Amino acid sequence: MIRIQNIRSILLTTCIVFISSPARSQSGKVHSLVPEEIKEIVIIQPTGEEVDGLPEMEVLSDTTTLYRDVMHTIQNSFVNEFLDLYFLAQFYLRNQGRLENIEPAYLGLTENQGGFAKFGFSLSTSNGQIPKPDVPYIDITVNSATTSPDRLMSFTQLYPHEMGHVFVHLLTVEDSIENNTKNVDMHFFSVVTDFSTAFNEGFAEHIENVSRFYEKNEVILEGIGRDMEEIEQNSPRSIRGFERDFKIPLRLGYYKASMLSWYQRYEDFKRYRQAFDGDVKYKPRTLALRNIEDRLTYRNSGVRLDKTRKRNLVQLLATEGAASAFFSQLTTSDLSNRYQTSQFYQDFLFEMDSLADPPQNYLLPWQNQFLKYFKVLSEFVIFNNSNNSQFTDFIDGYLKLFPDESSEVLQIFRSSLGIDYTNDVPPPLWLMVDNYDHRLLTFDPFGAITVPLYTFDLNAAEIEDLLTINGIGEVDAERLIEYRDRNGFFETLEEVREVSGLSTATAEKVIESALDTEELENLLGGFEPQLSVVQLIAKPLQYMFSRALIYFLILFAVAHFYFRKLEDLTPKTKVGIFIRQLILALLLTISGFLMVFVSAQALLYFLLLDSVVVLMIVVIYRKKPVKKQRTLGLVIGMSMLIIMSIL
Repeated sequence: MIRIQNIRSILLTTCIVFISSPARSQSGKVHSLVPEEIKEIVIIQPTGEEVDGLPEMEVLSDTTTLYRDVMHTIQNSFVNEFLDLYFLAQFYLRNQGRLENIEPAYLGLTENQGGFAKFGFSLSTSNGQIPKPDVPYIDITVNSATTSPDRLMSFTQLYPHEMGHVFVHLLTVEDSIENNTKNVDMHFFSVVTDFSTAFNEGFAEHIENVSRFYEKNEVILEGIGRDMEEIEQNSPRSIRGFERDFKIPLRLGYYKASMLSWYQRYEDFKRYRQAFDGDVKYKPRTLALRNIEDRLTYRNSGVRLDKTRKRNLVQLLATEGAASAFFSQLTTSDLSNRYQTSQFYQDFLFEMDSLADPPQNYLLPWQNQFLKYFKVLSEFVIFNNSNNSQFTDFIDGYLKLFPDESSEVLQIFRSSLGIDYTNDVPPPLWLMVDNYDHRLLTFDPFGAITVPLYTFDLNAAEIEDLLTINGIGEVDAERLIEYRDRNGFFETLEEVREVSGLSTATAEKVIESALDTEELENLLGGFEPQLSVVQLIAKPLQYMFSRALIYFLILFAVAHFYFRKLEDLTPKTKVGIFIRQLILALLLTISGFLMVFVSAQALLYFLLLDSVVVLMIVVIYRKKPVKKQRTLGLVIGMSMLIIMSIL
């Protein structure tokens, strides 16, 4: 892993430079394009009821502690300036005749997991219900909204991320509410999904980086820096353990089982690091494992990069991390200081009046850059309804609207993604493997949540994807990938027949796997995988304890055989010994897991605990040498397995 030296210092330096620069300081912004009486934030909460199919919401009183805490975070962070963009987007849409009313920024505080950009609710008031079927609101848990804002991916970054989804949904042309994606993987930074998911998530994801880059609250910035340093220091240990869990079959799987505690934080860290250093352009490393799902899980986790192999164009356009890297570098580039003529901003004015002063007096540079994005999104990007790459549609539109910025934009594409820009993108060639149990989440290596099929685009596929097709072997998969990389993308599935060395039967297997939309809908009809935290915890524990039980039974059998001539025990006594030693073995197992889960010094703490246990056994059984030897044998045997699993 490439180390970022002193991340906290880098972020603080960014903050200081930002504050001291006249072009970027709030003090240099004389006016605002958003009238104060229009910029309204309304915090709502669900009643638990529905009205005409819409969730019923009620306004949170401004006298509550919850309201004051959330508003304090908003007003004292990047979020306050970022909210201007939501109203500017609405002004633009109204002036274009695409929106009738200007709505407040609704923030829904709920108990739902995660954060979401949602549309449609019914507002409960003293005068009755006010249906708002198309009005957006950001759904964030109460805990996320009230947790200290000086943390990586706290409310100060999560809220702007979700607002990014609102921008894409509101502004893109002929947007459909139904998502017609054919991909079944849950999106993550490193995972290849599909064009629309990658663009939507990547655009929103880059706003997390923008919020950190332009944050002026030093307390928040310093806290984020501390989190990043901690993740950078601790992640190598978790990643090494994660790899060894796959490679060494005797391990208890502590690091796979504890992914909930370390992987999401590493994912958040990657979103910043790889977006700015350009590492997302490299393919993730793979492991030669017998289980194909294990290979897919490890690859999609992106914990290691193969810097000898770059992603191809289709893979980049279908990876949210690539879109995030491009936008992160574009938004923070000098192009943000490239203001347009006053006429450009006319569509973003509330009253459509002319600007009295230069646009620099109204807009911060990054806000100026987002207004360019809004124009491009509204005129050139079709979301969901199109099989085109929204990424290339956006770039083509940007180059057309702002031709004087072309050379810089193309250079940013090259530096962030490692290839020269082209809009020559082949059509998606989706394949579907049914009767296949596929893990939905990258951080779920035990299959707690699965879908009954797997889909992928042939032009974005790697060997692991092709191996999911029944009858396709490693050699044939390599031939397909080598042919595509050498001769260019497949334009049709029939071209598979031209791959040298590929048998007719194998070629037909690939062609017959062509995704049928109707079949996909039938297979997934009514299927909605539940993101259950309980299942994500229970499945790893089940795996870990089942393996621990097997090891215990072996050790107990060996100990029983060895000591059978030294003492004559009744069956009842043997059962008692079995139960006591089983409990001890399971306690040691869970102790090792908890130490891995919560501490970077897991091995040291377990050795200390183990020493205490051994000492207690010696003291308790000091006058019973057989029991002492038998119990010590079990403890030492289990401890060796646990230590091997921690290393």
